[in-house]
Amino acid sequence: MVLPTLVCSCTSHFELGSIVGSTFASSIRRKLSHPSFLPVLTYAASPSGSSLVSSFLSIASNHFPQYVDELRGVASGSALPFDAIFTLAVQRELFQCVFPPEKLYPKLFAAADEDEEAEDLGNCTDVLVSSPGTGFPLVLGHNEDGGPDEEGNCYLLSATIFSSLDKSIISECFTTFCYSGLVGGTAFGFNSSILYTNNAVIAKQTNMEGGVPRFFVNRSILAATSVADAQAKLSLHLPCTAFNVNVCSLKRREVGGEPAVSLECHPFDGVAVHCHADDDDGLYMRSNHYLHHSIEKCVVTPSSRCRLETVLA
Repeated sequence: MVLPTLVCSCTSHFELGSIVGSTFASSIRRKLSHPSFLPVLTYAASPSGSSLVSSFLSIASNHFPQYVDELRGVASGSALPFDAIFTLAVQRELFQCVFPPEKLYPKLFAAADEDEEAEDLGNCTDVLVSSPGTGFPLVLGHNEDGGPDEEGNCYLLSATIFSSLDKSIISECFTTFCYSGLVGGTAFGFNSSILYTNNAVIAKQTNMEGGVPRFFVNRSILAATSVADAQAKLSLHLPCTAFNVNVCSLKRREVGGEPAVSLECHPFDGVAVHCHADDDDGLYMRSNHYLHHSIEKCVVTPSSRCRLETVLA
């Protein structure tokens, strides 16, 4: 399948969102009307869900107003209600409210045999090959394992945002894989300084009251100017839900390149950092559970464990 690609330039985040919204309006509508999204929409319309969405909007607007503006642009460009677009942006959080891990994986929580688990939701897998002992990346492979509801609802976005005050100054320039209706950066992307990929992690705890919705935190990495800057951006914001980010420098070592890192984000305990300079053989593999935070803090599904063990065998 060839992914649609949008290359655009603009002078504001709202304008970027408007271009994206008008270009992929039909795809966004398909996503919103897909049966798999109905439980999230239903919960978002309930009194408790509506209150939570309002709280998420307040938190996101406080931490990342420019990315909320981006979503307002998507709503404007697609001629869809902003409430629906924002619900897409916080779907990870709402999904975990509708289907908390202890309901999705009751046998794992009951410490039963993992192989007996009836349903196992697969997620993304990453393999990093680096120069042994240095951590400088040679290859970063990523499998984007979205659900069947995403078929035909994905695209590549290559965007340049110029300063509205001086159009000779570039505020952001990046390329990213996108799911329709979402801000960029939720899967993988790169700019002139870094390349990064995301992996889902199902933590046993969520931070719905004080955390920042995950996709907004992901989006911020597209503006990172270095591996250290990406790490700093993640360290500033505790997310509502867990995830992992693998970050590689695109600069040569002699001009400021840095070793690759894997950053595990926990809703309360912050970022656990693994520097790939510590990988003796230069091989590192990620699935969908913690390797550097305590493994007891997350759900380890049979799929996640099997994928990790297969590659490292």
